[in-house]
Amino acid sequence: MKKLEYFLKAVSLMNYRRLDWIISCFSVTVGDAPEAYNYSLSQTPGGYYAWVDDTGKVLIEDGNVQEPLFKVDEIVNLVKGDLVNLTTDVKTTYGQMLANVILLCDSFGGKIPYINKEFAVQDIEDILTKSFFDDPEKIEDKQNDRFYVSEYKRFHDSCFFLTGLTQLFTWAATEKNILPPDGIAQYKTQLLEQYKDHLDDPVTIAKIESLLVEFDAKWRQGDPGNRFLISKKSTALVRKQKVLMYGAETISTGDGSKLELHENSLYEGWQPKSFTTMCTTARFKSYARGAETALGGVEVKWLLRASGNINVTVDDCGSRIGVSRRVTEANIKSLVGFSIVTPKGPRVIQSEEDLGSYLGSTVMVRSPMYCNLDHTDYCKVCIGPKLSTTPYALSSAVSAYGSAFLLSSLGAAHSKAIDVATMDLATDLQ
Repeated sequence: MKKLEYFLKAVSLMNYRRLDWIISCFSVTVGDAPEAYNYSLSQTPGGYYAWVDDTGKVLIEDGNVQEPLFKVDEIVNLVKGDLVNLTTDVKTTYGQMLANVILLCDSFGGKIPYINKEFAVQDIEDILTKSFFDDPEKIEDKQNDRFYVSEYKRFHDSCFFLTGLTQLFTWAATEKNILPPDGIAQYKTQLLEQYKDHLDDPVTIAKIESLLVEFDAKWRQGDPGNRFLISKKSTALVRKQKVLMYGAETISTGDGSKLELHENSLYEGWQPKSFTTMCTTARFKSYARGAETALGGVEVKWLLRASGNINVTVDDCGSRIGVSRRVTEANIKSLVGFSIVTPKGPRVIQSEEDLGSYLGSTVMVRSPMYCNLDHTDYCKVCIGPKLSTTPYALSSAVSAYGSAFLLSSLGAAHSKAIDVATMDLATDLQ
């Protein structure tokens, strides 16, 4: 028996639902499985064996006992039909196969085609929301072009199952992700000399930091620790401050318009010239975490009380005005579900395709700002599809403004990166 044949057969028996099977396949273990089950894996000094109910132990011919039977990045060729959602031949990896089997095949069968790249939960949820329905009363009434609540719940459970595999597949500590890159000191000295006349300019500081982060990314290329450092915060803030350069802080006088650059990383240690500013900002952040967190909580309570009587009471108030919005690639998804004002009345945008003809133009979107109802009532069209599903709980949405203040304060307590963005004044402010 070959490795690929064993993997596909074990998957067909749903062995991927067993944590011990995954661990035995993707790490070096010794002996038999805790309990015998069909196509469980056994490793002996003589090789890897599959326990097959009908015949007993069967040797896996191309297994190497000096390493895991399967490596997460090991290349393998699949043909159409090997997995329920595989519609074409594909060159992939065992890790990608396992992710597809657990998250897609087990939850949705063949409804979502094989994804042969890294993907996030949000990518799958974006697919689901385009055709998402309650489960019908009869199983035979389910349709293959629809996704159902029961399938999403299974997907939800599968995502949580994956958290138990982090220590197996996500290397939190490798030599490259805990140490500074080779040559970083010389490269940083070169950049500081090149921009020495503008080291108090936030744009220049952001450029230097981005170049250092880019240098580090090239050095870490191919390192398995990159599966742990997946967010921009991990690389452009936490790792940057730790091993590249601490960066800029507001000067100790409190003038927020002026910055002081700390050239050393935390790995290199504090510089005497930076001691005053770094102590001051550390004390301020410690205070702000407590004081501004309390302020955010107060705002939430105040907003809850102020908005407690807001309700959605009618379908449509008949308003003929709204908020002007320019339809762009960046915001087209956020407009789905809302209604735009047309000469024939409100038109509900059911999908991104409905807005295709409006791309690049300005539309008037119905908004609570212009709802015609009296007192604190709103209609379903003006309030939008999501909030109108909970007509007596709108105060929870209003209180989110206070939560935004709270999260902003908490984020500031943990430092923030300096970043530069290009704005198109013709479109970005609309």
